[in-house]
Amino acid sequence: MAEKLFTLVGTSTHKGESTYRFATGKVSTRHGVLKRNGHTDIAFQEVPAPGMTKEQGIAFLNQQGIHAKLPTSSKKPAEVVQVAPAVLTAEQQKAARNAKRKADRAAKKAAEAAATVQEPETLAEEPAQEPVQIGAEGEGDAREMERAIREYEQTHPQA
Repeated sequence: MAEKLFTLVGTSTHKGESTYRFATGKVSTRHGVLKRNGHTDIAFQEVPAPGMTKEQGIAFLNQQGIHAKLPTSSKKPAEVVQVAPAVLTAEQQKAARNAKRKADRAAKKAAEAAATVQEPETLAEEPAQEPVQIGAEGEGDAREMERAIREYEQTHPQA
C-alpha cells in the first residue's frame, strides 16, 4: 500500500506541547478544526504537488528551522514512531528555502514595524490652579458657575 501524501504541513500547540500537523484540503478548514479544539500557534504551509509523506513533511519543516513532536492520539496509546531521515526532492528543498525566506522577511518586517511605533507625546504639565469658589457651601450661583466653565474652556481647549 502506498504511503499517504499530504498537501499541508505545519505545527500547532495544544496544552503547551507543539506538534507536527499534516492535512489535505484547505488551510482554513484545518485551521478552524484545530482552533475549535483548543489549539494555538497554528501554522500550515502548502507543499508542492503531488504532496509529501509525513517524513518528507517533517524534513521540509526542519529545513526551515521548525521543530515539534509527532502527535499522539488520545484514542490509542502513544506509539514509538521511527522517522527515517527523508530525502527531499530539489523542488521540495527549493520550496522549503523560499518558505523560510518568506517567514524571515515577515518577521523582520514585523520587528521593524514594532520598532517604529511612536510613543505618544507626554502632555506638558499645566500649573496647578486654585479651585474656583462658587458661592457659599450648598449655594450655587448659576452665573458664577457659567463664568467658571467659560474660563476653564478658554484655558483648556479640547483637542
